[in-house]
Amino acid sequence: MPGGNCSLAIKYDGMIFAAPLALLLAQTAASPSPAPTGSCLHEAHLIKPGSMNWPRLLPVSVGHLIAQVDILVLPDGTVKNATIWKSSGYADADAEAIKSALAATYSPKVVDCKPVAGRYLYRADFVPYP
Repeated sequence: MPGGNCSLAIKYDGMIFAAPLALLLAQTAASPSPAPTGSCLHEAHLIKPGSMNWPRLLPVSVGHLIAQVDILVLPDGTVKNATIWKSSGYADADAEAIKSALAATYSPKVVDCKPVAGRYLYRADFVPYP
């Protein structure tokens, strides 16, 4: 971006991190907490978010953007598909959110002590920091 250095504030698990504009991490969606260890029933959940970049052609002046991505987590923890559930309003940011969701690490849904396919709503926060 022309005209100076830009940074981003990233909020993850209630903590705020400052980072150069080129690097941004996703914030997990508000979803049920995973069941305690040893439980034979819990929903798919995020282990580690994927990294994101602020879209190159998107000016920081647009402010805070949120995109939500619906994903299907397979029994082995891999993602089968990812689609925008709620758009940020900017196609480039939505594409970056999908890329981040696909790069993240997940734990599968567990039913009757067996991993099964399950859905997860991944939330990507784009937060410009002056």
